[in-house]
Order: sequence, then C-alpha cells, then structure tokens
Amino acid sequence: MLNDRVLTAPVSEWNYNMSECVPAAKCLLLNAGGTAVIGQITHGETQGYIAWSPLPKRDKATERRMGYL
Repeated sequence: MLNDRVLTAPVSEWNYNMSECVPAAKCLLLNAGGTAVIGQITHGETQGYIAWSPLPKRDKATERRMGYL
C-alpha cells in the first residue's frame, strides 16, 4: 500500500514469541517503535525487539531475467 507517508506490503507475518527466533539467523526484527530492521539475535539478547519475521524470499528467476544476476 502506498500513501503520502508510508509504504507497506503484506510480505510476512510477525512472530511475537522472541524465543522462537533462530539465534544468529538474519531476519527482520521489529522494535517497540514500530521500525523493522534486518538483524540477528545473538545470545538470547532480544532487548528492544518485540517481534521477528523471516526475510522474504528473493525471486532469483525474475532477477536473472531482469539482468540483476
């Protein structure tokens, strides 16, 4: 969805059980302010993050057709 202030897309669901986040795996992390960042949880340190989500899968076939790969 696009409006004059925010761009959003329904690419994933947020998992609010931070104990299910795979340690050291790159994922999307949601902070309490509502900002998503790409990062990793290490040593169980989830301070400041309230939810996580796997990264969206790339469509490498399309990227190849477009000349990006």
